[in-house]
Amino acid sequence: MFLQSLRVSQRSAPSEFAVPFFPVANYIALAALAGVIVLMAFDASTRIALVVGPLWYAILIAVYYARGMHKETRQSIRKASGE
Repeated sequence: MFLQSLRVSQRSAPSEFAVPFFPVANYIALAALAGVIVLMAFDASTRIALVVGPLWYAILIAVYYARGMHKETRQSIRKASGE
């Protein structure tokens, strides 16, 4: 989410809603998340989450595409927009 915020802000015109401390706040938040991941790797009780979490997300993404749910979303967007 932080990376996407940085990309969008670089490509689009300035917004009337200013984000405090942008873009420094995004980099600080990314560094904090990276720090949490590093600390999780050092603790034996949370290390399993570093392995199981990405595997679980990979399984969810595979099911999402295998069942064709991504196509349903695109079709519903097209119907809603009148295409």
